[in-house]
Amino acid sequence: MAELKQFFPSVQPWVNGCPDPVTVNAIREAVRLVCDEAPVWRESQILALVKGISLYELDVSTEAELVTVESVKLQEADLPINDWRLKGVQVLIPEHYASQDTVLAEAELLLRPSLSAANIPDSCFSIISHVVPYGARWQLLDIPGQKWSDPLNAEKNRRLFYQKLSAMRAELISKEHRHQMLQAARPLA
Repeated sequence: MAELKQFFPSVQPWVNGCPDPVTVNAIREAVRLVCDEAPVWRESQILALVKGISLYELDVSTEAELVTVESVKLQEADLPINDWRLKGVQVLIPEHYASQDTVLAEAELLLRPSLSAANIPDSCFSIISHVVPYGARWQLLDIPGQKWSDPLNAEKNRRLFYQKLSAMRAELISKEHRHQMLQAARPLA
């Protein structure tokens, strides 16, 4: 796991005198914004579907919050389950998928840091490390009445944050589609 404080060298020089807890909060909020907009923090979770049960609790750590469930598929047959529904941190899967005693399914979760998180996965950090500092600087520079306040630079950082976020999201989507096309192109044996 990567600590949110690892972003300090890219943020603190622009907000000299800003207390560390305020800086961490701004970094966390920037990471949350990125995770809400792009699928950068993914986790797979195995669900044991049991006959007669349709509601399954998703296990999300205290460092994370569920953004959404991207997909659910039957693990053995690698078949998507298209008629599932999300209810908070529970997923509703029709009972007919567990016609046997127990069937395994895999849910692909998209997450973001919780409001008290101090860490994010290393894989997430490496993807967003070039975007988050702009979001944190934007938020910190935009706090009125502080010695580090600078509305003009806050606006520049806001624009750069959204430009970099948009480019990162496009790159992630492009990679995802490229992977899907390669899988689809494999001949059946």
